[in-house]
Parts: sequence; C-alpha cells; structure tokens
Amino acid sequence: MRPVHLALVILIAIVWGLNFVVVLQVVADLPPVFANAIRFAIVLVLLAPFLRPVPGRMARLIGVALVLGVVHFGLVFVAMSRTVDLAPVIVAAQTNVPFATLLAVLAFGERIGLWRTLGIALSFAGVLLIGLDPAGFDNVVAMGLILGSAFAYGLSANLLRKLVGVSAMTVQAWVAAMAVPGSLLVSWVAETGQIAAVQNAGWAAWGGLLYGAVAATIVGHVGMTYLFQRYAVTTVSPYMLMMPVFATAFAVWLADEALTWRAVVGGLVTISGVGLITLRNRLRYRQQRQARRAAAAAAAVAPPGGRRLGQDET
Repeated sequence: MRPVHLALVILIAIVWGLNFVVVLQVVADLPPVFANAIRFAIVLVLLAPFLRPVPGRMARLIGVALVLGVVHFGLVFVAMSRTVDLAPVIVAAQTNVPFATLLAVLAFGERIGLWRTLGIALSFAGVLLIGLDPAGFDNVVAMGLILGSAFAYGLSANLLRKLVGVSAMTVQAWVAAMAVPGSLLVSWVAETGQIAAVQNAGWAAWGGLLYGAVAATIVGHVGMTYLFQRYAVTTVSPYMLMMPVFATAFAVWLADEALTWRAVVGGLVTISGVGLITLRNRLRYRQQRQARRAAAAAAAVAPPGGRRLGQDET
C-alpha cells in the first residue's frame, strides 16, 4: 500500500473511532432516528451532484442504500441512545466482519474452512464474555441493537459486491437519498418531540451531526470505497482493527469510560477472531489470484485446440 493510502486508512480508523463518542453527544439532545435523518440530509446536500441513476443496477443500489442508510445507521444511533457503557458496544460493532462472512456462506454460497469458522466462533465468544459481565446487563439492549447494525452492515457488504464500478460518491449519495425519507418515516412512527429537540439542541449535537456527515460518512465511507477500488478488501481490512483501539481510547479520554477486565478480555478475544477471519480472507484471495494467473499463463501457452505452440510455430 502506498504511503498516502496508508495514511488515509489510518485517518479513517481514527475518524470512525472518534465517531462513537460524537454520536453520544448527538443522541443526548435529539431523537436518534430523527438525528440519523438530519445527518444524511447534510450528506445529501453535499453529494447532490453525484445523485445520478445507474442503469441496470438501480434495484440493487436502492436496496443497499436502504440497508445501510436506514437499518444500519439507524440502529447505530438508537444503540448509542441506549448505551450505558460504550466500550462493550464498540467491541460488538466489530462483529460486522464475521456477520459478512456468515452471510457469504449462508446466502451467497461461499465456502469457508476451519480457520475462518474458528474466527467467527472467537468473535461471538468475545461478545458473549462481555455480555455476561454483571455490570453490563444494563447495556444489553444497546448490545443487541449494535449487533443488529453489524448484521445489516455485513449484508450490505455482500450486496455491494454486485456494484463494482459504481462511483463511491454515487453510492453514498443514494444511501443519503434513501436514508432521509426512510428515517423520517420511522421517526414519525416511533419517536416524539422532534421539533422541541431541534429548538433546544446544543452546539455539541449540531457539531456532531456535521462531523458525522462530513468526516465519518464522506471522508470515512467514500475513502474506504476509494481504497477498495485500488486494493483487495483483504489488504485494507486488517488496518480497520485499529479502529476499536482508537474508539476505546477516545471513550476513556473524552467520555470518562471505565474499563472492566471482562470488557478488555472480551474485546481482545473478539478482535482476535476478526483478525483471524481477515487474515484467512487475505490468504484465500492470494491463492485465488495465483490460480487465476496460472490459468491465464496456461491459456496463453496452449491454443484452443489443446496443442502447445512449438518454437517453429511462433
């Protein structure tokens, strides 16, 4: 990875890590789903020039946009509004990797071996260890919601495989276009006091929404799509293991989080499982690439008739 791209992926890990603490400030003043709608309204204004149709793939693009914009991010905001201890929620959010792998197997027919199966088991075992902490029972609703958001992200990651070649800006513009009306509808049905909340919200909430729109969404998600268009997912993904470390550090520093031994051990177990899955995915990608190169070399040597070219035939 080029140094400038390495710097970008580290910046994204920092930006996303800080976003956990920022969202806490937003949902302290605003109803969570309504706040998600405002965040994506800002994104939509900024990315409006990129909101263009993609012929032949609009159904999948809209489906991805709804899953990401309404379900994934909506659940993240609601989870943050119910969070008692932030560190366990940060760890649980990392299960998007094993969820994506499980969905690739169950819904998309991909096969996995022993090591990735072990990685999935370790990931969820770490979350379970955190959940069994007596001090964390008050956090069980937030943990459940963040696991739901991780599942939605894993689903969208698999759906995005069919959108290769679509501009990252266009994808995010459609996510925003679906998130705004979808989130407003959910908020209208499930939440109250939106107008009063807007009138009374402090600068931290508005600053948090602006940060989420510009830094977390445009810099973070567009930046990751940019990197995925230039490098294999298995090359970029290991660097994202830095994100929960940054997030936990920000939570301790800015939100006065207290870490329990279960949170630390469970976090290490979960991150180990995620790391194992990521490394095995990287190895599998390399093996597939080598196999493709070998097949291409063999095809170049042997013509369609099956007879190899001799030197007198070249």
